[in-house]
Amino acid sequence: MIAALIACGMAMAGLYNEKPGASFASDYDLTLKFLDKDIADANGAKCLDGTNPGYYYRVGSNGDENKWRIHLRGGAWCFTDETCAQRTKSTVGTSKFLTPNISGAEAPFGFMNTSEPHFGNWSLAYVMYCDGSSWTSNRTDSTTTGNITVWHRGRPNLYSFMQDIERVAGVMSKSTEVVLTGTSAGGMAEYLNANYLRTLLPPAAKTVLLPDAGFFLFSNTTLNYNYQQLQEGWNIWNSKAALDPDCIADHPHHVDCMIPKVQLPYVKMPVFIMQSLYDTAQNHCNTNSPGCNASIAQYRNWLQTNISNSVTPQTAVFATACRQHEESCKDADWDGIHVGGVTPSSAFYDFYHNQDYTRRFDVDWPNNPTCVNIVHGGC
Repeated sequence: MIAALIACGMAMAGLYNEKPGASFASDYDLTLKFLDKDIADANGAKCLDGTNPGYYYRVGSNGDENKWRIHLRGGAWCFTDETCAQRTKSTVGTSKFLTPNISGAEAPFGFMNTSEPHFGNWSLAYVMYCDGSSWTSNRTDSTTTGNITVWHRGRPNLYSFMQDIERVAGVMSKSTEVVLTGTSAGGMAEYLNANYLRTLLPPAAKTVLLPDAGFFLFSNTTLNYNYQQLQEGWNIWNSKAALDPDCIADHPHHVDCMIPKVQLPYVKMPVFIMQSLYDTAQNHCNTNSPGCNASIAQYRNWLQTNISNSVTPQTAVFATACRQHEESCKDADWDGIHVGGVTPSSAFYDFYHNQDYTRRFDVDWPNNPTCVNIVHGGC
């Protein structure tokens, strides 16, 4: 069972591997930037394999240069020394494979698209993920598995990214509005790191959270990513210092603060949860298998209950019945899925501009005809 879960996690991470030499449509051009050496050295920033982390960015236009979308990319986790060593050979564990462009299939469309009608002119930082801990790890020593040396530097990486973007475009000193976004493990990272990131931004900057597909439950009854794995990761990541101190104080089992349903009540900003209630990264049940539909329905109800029980007054929810993973980074999802007659794009606009904290929970699968059959996610 554990071997199957590890294989599944690596397969999920594989969704994020860029194809060297692929082109990136000019409308979505982002500049690849590695951390300046002095910043990386001062903070000890490193990918799992010790390489210098990188990110992509685009400065905004038409007066929106100081309005930012800061996106943390996804790519699962590594919970053991062995799986972290495996990740050093992929784009979720090293920066060696980053190219000047991102393949068209994995370009940041949807909310991050330059043609997005409300936020398209904003600056964008598209932060690559290479630590395997949702930017929470912070070990000063390395580990060795076989002949592979592994570093766990997620939180120093995150701080270094912010310092580097500040040097490039003043994100920490000049921002007036910021949307913190993330997908999958990056969506989970936004729940965990939101308050910390807020301390790095100007006090007057309007800041909200948009985590997509990041509400992982980590229960022993889920079909993927269980509590035992999270505990194993906790044991090697040294993540405690990166987590919210109020949450840590309230929960004797500190690892619980790695779980979004536990951390969400401590988030000190408005949150727009985007989440499939039939998330295929959490429930891989084959719909052609006997008993699968019952398992899917049970999981859907359980996920909705956990979201409902953890929201704050400043939380909006857009929870779909689409059997997929990640819904904010493809135009057909962001502008096409409807829940209660509303798209994610319009719901987020009302959340951001009109403080609309409506919690929308979709019909049961497969009864939403606006769910589209495309390759989802990848951002």
